[in-house]
Amino acid sequence: MIRAILISAATVAALIVPSAPAGAAVDVLTCVSSTDVTYTPGLLLTPQEVKVEVDGKFLTCVDLSGQSITGGTYGAKLKATRSCLDLLASTTGTFTVHWNNNSSSTINFSRTTTVTGAAIVTTEVGAVVSGAFTGHSTVFVTTGPNLLTQCLAPPGLTTFHTNGDLTVV
Repeated sequence: MIRAILISAATVAALIVPSAPAGAAVDVLTCVSSTDVTYTPGLLLTPQEVKVEVDGKFLTCVDLSGQSITGGTYGAKLKATRSCLDLLASTTGTFTVHWNNNSSSTINFSRTTTVTGAAIVTTEVGAVVSGAFTGHSTVFVTTGPNLLTQCLAPPGLTTFHTNGDLTVV
């Protein structure tokens, strides 16, 4: 009788709690992002030296890893020769996220960008190479307005805002 109850409980739990298919990756962290990028002077079609400032926030995170992550920040400040055409170029890079629990994750990524009507969609596929979630894969997709017509004349594209989603698997 006890064995039957245990088997029944296990059967009921299997029906109630969804499980991932065998071999399927399970998201350990998902976050909603908001990013502001400022270009000084604004980006034009011709390359010029600009100051680039990135201010990114993960506003809401669902953490299934047990690390109590609810949000984070990332950013950069640099000077580089850039044009609006660089926004559409595929590239690779690294960024570090500083999580609310005082941990961090450094992510190496490959970026592709597409223009879809009124939107610019960027997809960064990568891996966490140090810190929290080391060894996990990442997908970071952001969407912003297609402001490329601002590149045609000064002052150019001076600010760019995106919203997106980061998934750590």
